[in-house]
Amino acid sequence: MSLWDLLTVISGAAAFGTAMSVARKAGAFGSWISAVVGLCVGIGCVCGIRMMGAYSFRRIKEKCLASRQESAYRLLYFVAFAWVILSGFLGFWITKWINIIVQ
Repeated sequence: MSLWDLLTVISGAAAFGTAMSVARKAGAFGSWISAVVGLCVGIGCVCGIRMMGAYSFRRIKEKCLASRQESAYRLLYFVAFAWVILSGFLGFWITKWINIIVQ
């Protein structure tokens, strides 16, 4: 398992975990909604980071000079860490607003 795969899994888990943190105060029906929304947001974040990574890795390999590739990969991993944080916020925020609308 590479670092990229680990960041991908953590991205999905962050979205699902923060969505489930909303479920603690939402009751039984809100917990089901939180689980479904968290799963959907988590899958979306995982698919997004995989597509972004495949495109970026291919683009860096084709377009960047060999001397610049290492710094480009470092920047890509930094963006992936930021993606993990953003997916956590998205999971929490979307689930919170959907629970407010439904209840």
